[in-house]
Amino acid sequence: MKTLDGRKAEILVVEDEAELRENICIILQLNGYEVKYAENGMDALKMLNSINPDLIISDIMMPQIDGYELYERIRNEERFRFTPFIFLTAKSDLQSLRQGLNIGVDDYITKPFSADDLLKSIETRLEKIRNFNKKIEKILSGIRVSLPHELRTPLVGILGLSELIINDHKEYSKEEILDFVERIHVSSKRLLNRIEKFLHLTDLELLVNSNSEIKNYELDINEEEIKLIAFDNFIVNPRMKDIFFHIEKSKLKIHPKFFSALISELLENACKFSSDGSKINLIGSAQRDLYKLSFEDQGKGMAEIDLKNLTEFFMVDKENGKIYGNGIGLVFVKRAVNLFNGKIELESKLDEGTKVNIFLPICPNEEN
Repeated sequence: MKTLDGRKAEILVVEDEAELRENICIILQLNGYEVKYAENGMDALKMLNSINPDLIISDIMMPQIDGYELYERIRNEERFRFTPFIFLTAKSDLQSLRQGLNIGVDDYITKPFSADDLLKSIETRLEKIRNFNKKIEKILSGIRVSLPHELRTPLVGILGLSELIINDHKEYSKEEILDFVERIHVSSKRLLNRIEKFLHLTDLELLVNSNSEIKNYELDINEEEIKLIAFDNFIVNPRMKDIFFHIEKSKLKIHPKFFSALISELLENACKFSSDGSKINLIGSAQRDLYKLSFEDQGKGMAEIDLKNLTEFFMVDKENGKIYGNGIGLVFVKRAVNLFNGKIELESKLDEGTKVNIFLPICPNEEN
């Protein structure tokens, strides 16, 4: 039986040719799938009000609503945003293939096709869902373990100081109360920072499993833009005097949201694990079709064994039992860089410092 999360995987077949539709349903049922079918796109849309298939197979040339329109209308619904979609078509021309791929269809099978070709395509897409679900569960497990601590620490400061102001404000001067309020403000920003880290990582995992056009974004960068991102990071601000920027202008293939998060995460780590007054370098330069960003600090660094133990939610020195942090920042950086077809290098020596190099694709018209 073909299962997904311990249950039969359900497939919706949308095909107006009765004999072919019946043959596909029989093949899928004999191979352990739960099957629903619709005779055309309009019927499929009605059925989707009451079912939630794990995968959809659809013909392209159909009356009323063709496969392209069906796909677009389904994708506009949040619950079907990541549902795999396979096109069946008698067309074999390049233009038809390109149109299907451009709108984000997961696969494209040309009639006539063999049962093996159909089953392999389906299983490949369902295996991707299984792997995706495993990653999400791993993240959720990590969140369940680490999130309470990550949220509790700043919340203790917020609640404790606000309670002092509420109950004993008459005993404190205006300067002392202002100091309390400033501390509450900093703790609130730290709380927001921790929440955003988890949201960034979960957003990233969702994007990895989608065919979103987010990878097509282009971003102009220069030194002033990088400095603005750094200034927006409340943890980095007190260390701005220690950060030296050397940034070449370029245009990168990356979404602005994730680029800002990359810069913030790596600068925050450089500040967190180095002493006030020690130098931090952020260097950006074009190298053929890739843009290299180097983050160098002179902090405590990590031993080789600690680099190997870096996971989503823990940065651990197993020999000494030390936990450096939740580790989610660097893992987010690694996955974001991979999503946008870049690469990352991490070098660190204990008591000497850490250097993180990220390489991001340059837009073709910006290549040297």
